Amino acid sequence: MKDIGVTKQYNIILDIKTSSLPELLREAREVNRMTYYHNYIITSLDLHTLDLGEFSDLQANITAFRLVDPQRQEVVDVVRDLKIGRALWRYGATNTSEIISIDVATWHPVNGLAYFVNYTQVAEKEFTDKLEGLTLRVTTVESRPYTMLHPEGSNMTGNDRFYGYCIDLIKMLAREIGFKYEFYLTPDGAYGKPQANNEWNGMIKELLDRKADAAIVDLTITYERESAVDFTIPFMSTGISILFKKTEKSDPSLFSFLHPFSIDVWLYMLTGYLGVSLLIFIMGRFTPYEWVSPHPCVPEEGDLVNQFNLPNSFWFTTGAIMQQGSEITPIATSTRIASSMWWFFSLIMISSYTANLAAFLTAQRMTSPIENANDLAKQTKISYGCLDGGSTYRFFEASTQYRRNSDNPLIKRMWTTMNAVRPSAFTKSNKKGVERVKRGDYAYLMEFSSIEYEVERDCNLTAIGGLLDNKGYGIATPPGSPVRSVLSSYIIRLQESGELEMLKRRWWRVEGKDKCPLDTAASATNEMGLSNVGGVFLALIFGCAGAIIIVTLEFFWKIKKVPYGERESVWVELWKEVKLVLSCKGSKDNPQKTPEDSLSNSIGLSSLHHINYSTTSINPAANALLSKSALRGDNKGPDKN
Repeated sequence: MKDIGVTKQYNIILDIKTSSLPELLREAREVNRMTYYHNYIITSLDLHTLDLGEFSDLQANITAFRLVDPQRQEVVDVVRDLKIGRALWRYGATNTSEIISIDVATWHPVNGLAYFVNYTQVAEKEFTDKLEGLTLRVTTVESRPYTMLHPEGSNMTGNDRFYGYCIDLIKMLAREIGFKYEFYLTPDGAYGKPQANNEWNGMIKELLDRKADAAIVDLTITYERESAVDFTIPFMSTGISILFKKTEKSDPSLFSFLHPFSIDVWLYMLTGYLGVSLLIFIMGRFTPYEWVSPHPCVPEEGDLVNQFNLPNSFWFTTGAIMQQGSEITPIATSTRIASSMWWFFSLIMISSYTANLAAFLTAQRMTSPIENANDLAKQTKISYGCLDGGSTYRFFEASTQYRRNSDNPLIKRMWTTMNAVRPSAFTKSNKKGVERVKRGDYAYLMEFSSIEYEVERDCNLTAIGGLLDNKGYGIATPPGSPVRSVLSSYIIRLQESGELEMLKRRWWRVEGKDKCPLDTAASATNEMGLSNVGGVFLALIFGCAGAIIIVTLEFFWKIKKVPYGERESVWVELWKEVKLVLSCKGSKDNPQKTPEDSLSNSIGLSSLHHINYSTTSINPAANALLSKSALRGDNKGPDKN
């Protein structure tokens, strides 16, 4: 039996003489080979004939076989009827039929044999009864809020040192089932992963060595772990997510008023402003209808002037986009069309800017450098990692080593980056990982349920992106342990009654703490790009193109109305207008003015000058009359009549 213990065999078949069985069972008990992890099958059919009263306290599962049950009433009746004597049987073959007609099953012509014993339920019930009063050794590691320890100065010993979600869960199960428990920390503080020598460390090793009857903490159920130990059904569902520090709100920059539009939109607006200003300047000098006399009452007097000189053109477009207007009013149809399109453009752009600026000021954006795992993998400034040897570590490792043909490129890239970072991106505990996140420029990958706990207690932390996978936490037991099925059945009861959800709320929520302010980064307004306002630029371009066509038609129409003898060819006149535009002069010759008009105008002005400075005694009404007469060239002497 000692040799069997060295090989760590827990399922044993005994094929020995019936008389030798008591001695063998005593020896097995002495070497501690009768725990509830051991299963024995005895091939002897006469085990029931032995007195096994001294072995009634054994925890091992012993299975034996017998042909009949001596305590069963049918057997007792048959044995009583079997009397030894020389006489023949009274009922012959009929009595023989009675002897063998013991009901052990029901035969159905369709379903066949229909008498079953649910051994699983019977065995579970028997073990549940045995579990009452039994002390289970439960191993764990420190990980808040699942398992935590009171400070050393608290004068607490034994199980009282431990508190947390998992501690309360074991207490609830113990109260329901009736067993006792003893907590202890795993010596190496590890969850459990396979080593180079195919051995396990951490809590998994404690279970495989039968030093612990159960292991509980935020221990993820994985294929690799389940191939080594048994797990109950999950008592909590979760998945891998990213813990990150919120971006601190910075003071607004001096140029934050530019945020509603992207840089390219501002550049396009500047280009549009310059282009439209120059276009109106050119069109205003090109169209004949913008050249007017400075004396509207006497159109033939003086040189023609144009209000759209270069400064006025820029001032006109500036007043429009600033919604302040100007004293300049377009006269020609072409310049009116161009001005109208610029006003329409200004209306849309100013309205869009005002609305988006208000949204920016309301949202008070706090932009996070990463929003999901893709953003995290693409950048190099922020390092990221996970718990060394934990389920998240094994998830990334297994995805790159064992599933090469179906890997997600994102997972492979992240795993490669984590291994290349120095200092190491991996931490020895979740607590150290959270502390590293708080220092900044580090993202920690861990289970979402643990992230919820940390975020609830620190409003500077947040969860980034969705879940990378789906998994659950379970209670681990040694392989083949009957404890697993009993714990699973009671975990289901606690889930159905809602006690597990209430237990989670108790440990995750902080009583008396105000909720963290809503993260406005997710609802902040994005800057408007060219795709949002591109239509108004097109409207401005098409409007200006239409205005160019109109100004060309106006020019040719005006030229055609002048007799050919009084003008040169159309193309020569066009070239003159182009030179006039390039000269940037504010006036040009009035085609309606004659040489006599020029002479009389000069005489009138000199007379007006003389009158203004020599006849100061004339009343204002007479002065106005003389001025008007001088402008008309009326320099005749006084009426002699």
